[in-house]
Amino acid sequence: MAHSDKISVQINHIGKQRCGADWSLTGRNTVNWPDLDLWYLLDGFGKLQTPDEEIDLQPGVCLILRGGQPYEFTRTSPQAFMHYWVHFSFLDEDGRAIPPNKPPYWPIVRQMQDIAPLELLLDRALEMHRGPAEVRRLSDIWLQAALLEIQREDQRMHLTDDHPQTHYDQDVEAVCKKILDNPAMHLDMNDLCQMLHCSRAHVYRRFKQHTGRSPQQFAIDMRMQSAHFLLLDSNLSIAQVAQRLGYTDVYFFSRQFKQHHGVSPAAFRKSPETIRKTRRTRTDSGEWRMPC
Repeated sequence: MAHSDKISVQINHIGKQRCGADWSLTGRNTVNWPDLDLWYLLDGFGKLQTPDEEIDLQPGVCLILRGGQPYEFTRTSPQAFMHYWVHFSFLDEDGRAIPPNKPPYWPIVRQMQDIAPLELLLDRALEMHRGPAEVRRLSDIWLQAALLEIQREDQRMHLTDDHPQTHYDQDVEAVCKKILDNPAMHLDMNDLCQMLHCSRAHVYRRFKQHTGRSPQQFAIDMRMQSAHFLLLDSNLSIAQVAQRLGYTDVYFFSRQFKQHHGVSPAAFRKSPETIRKTRRTRTDSGEWRMPC
C-alpha cells in the first residue's frame, strides 16, 4: 500500500442515488476520471467488467475504482441500482492530489459482511459535505472512517496487494472493542493474559498481528483518537478531557497528545486545521493505516 510518511484524503464529489432504467456507466466515462471512485451498492444486482476480471454486483459490494481505467457496468436485475458514489483523492504531505494510478493501491472489490456500518459512515460524509463551508471539511474525516471500515473488511477477507494482511482475531477484536468503548480503562498485561488465556509473549504477538501495534500502543492511540474528538466536539476543559480518558496528570496527557498529533491540546483546540492532515501510522511491516 502507501509508502510515503504522510497521507490524507479529500472528497471531490459525493452522492447517493437510485439509478434510472436508462443509467449506464462505461469506459468512455471512467477513463477520463481524474481521481478514485468509492462505489457502494445497497440494492440491485449486476456485473462489472474491469480490465482484468468480471465482478458480480450485489448489495454490500464495495468497489474502489481508479480513474483512467475502463469499467463497464451492467444491470442484471429488474430493480435499478441504489448506491453511494464518492469521488475522492489521496493527498500527499503537501496537500496535493495523488494521481489515481499511483500508490496507495487498494483491492478493487470486497463484499461487506454488514451493509449498515459503511452506509452510516458514508451517509455522515454526505451530510457534512452538503453542509456549510465551516463543517464541510468534516466530511473528509468521515471518509477516513469509511476507508478504515473498508480496510477492516479487506483484512478480514485477507485481500492484499503488496503486504501480508493482518490476521483477524475475534478474541483480540473483542478486547479492542472494550478499549474503544472505554478508552479510560487501563488494562495491564496480566489482565490481557487472563482475557485471552495465553502468555504475555503470545498476547503481544496476537495484538501485533491483529492491529499492527502493541497492546499499549493501541490503547494510547485510542485515547488520543478520543481526545481529538472531545477537544473538537465538546466544551470540556483540557483537564477534564484528560480526566475523562483516565489521565491523573494533565501535563503528561498534553505531552502524549503533542507526541501523537504534533501540536499541544491547547494549540489544536484554537486551530484544529493544523492537524487536519494527520500523519498516518506505519506499522513495522510497512502496512498503511489511516490516521486515528
